Amino acid sequence: MIKSSPPGLTHEVLCKSGVAGALAEEYRQQGVTIRADRLGYLNPIAWLRLLRLMGRQRYVAVCDFTADFAGIPLSLAKLAGVKNRVACYRHSHVPYKRGIRDLYALMSRWLLKRSATAILSNSRANLDAFFPRWTSEHGQFVIVSNGVDPQEFFPDAQRREATRAALGIPADTLLIGHVGGFRTPKNHRGIVDVAARLCARRDDLRFMLVGDGELRPEIERSIAERGLPDRFMMFGERSDIPDLLRAMDLLFFPSHAEGMPNALIEAMLCGVPFVASDIPAIVETIPPECREWTAPPDAHDRLAELIERRLEHADDRLLARCRDWCISRYALERTSQQFWSTLVPDACKAIS
Repeated sequence: MIKSSPPGLTHEVLCKSGVAGALAEEYRQQGVTIRADRLGYLNPIAWLRLLRLMGRQRYVAVCDFTADFAGIPLSLAKLAGVKNRVACYRHSHVPYKRGIRDLYALMSRWLLKRSATAILSNSRANLDAFFPRWTSEHGQFVIVSNGVDPQEFFPDAQRREATRAALGIPADTLLIGHVGGFRTPKNHRGIVDVAARLCARRDDLRFMLVGDGELRPEIERSIAERGLPDRFMMFGERSDIPDLLRAMDLLFFPSHAEGMPNALIEAMLCGVPFVASDIPAIVETIPPECREWTAPPDAHDRLAELIERRLEHADDRLLARCRDWCISRYALERTSQQFWSTLVPDACKAIS
């Protein structure tokens, strides 16, 4: 995203946990200054340091990606005279444990509503989850979809065959895949249960799980207990996602919650059919004519039925329609322009 910023801007990233993140070196290579300072939930001394930093640096914009917890940083930005103050909501579920943090989050959201010049989300579902009356309120709310590069994700029959050969997938085997972190909202338990139902009546299926996370050991145990280790291929984090998607005959994406389903968009761009859950964030992401290939995330019999039907239902026109749909809505160039126009509108107007 930084690579597409308007000319003349410099960038700083503040890591509020006090520790530079995994992308710190990549940011530095793009000329970004990394600052790490643990703000905490009730740390007025740290807040004062941040206020002084903002006043000293004279930022033209501050963008906070921590959703409800952006309230205090954006309030400080307002006090420091920062003109553009944007909060980003990227998930449609509460990503923290219930309890005292609920009260803190409500307080922070109250501050956020009064200090943010824009509240940005990547889907309507996110705003519905956190701001149920957002559609009737003023133009503080902005939807900017996640961006995907169509030049990276595209159909390629030769690369598909080469990847399947490298993975050892026989020509008569159907490969069902999933891309996503091993976290509860991604519903890997449901994936294994549906796989068990399908494998009980079919010998031509294999499953590929791409990603990592805290639930991976549990899912691996479940696969072993069901006698399915020969049916599953387990990968951690990978840099060759486009090729892995192309190797699939179907993407299975039964999430319980999503902010915006990037892997599903990437699969559609690669010409891969899908079966997915019918949660709001997914339904708003796909073409209307594809909604017949969705079902509730816990309707395992129905999902298994849809997978079998979809594997037998080749429809090149629908796959082409899905790719066109994604390019028109989620192409990185388009969404980047929308993001920067929200964050630094004056800079964007100057080059338009």
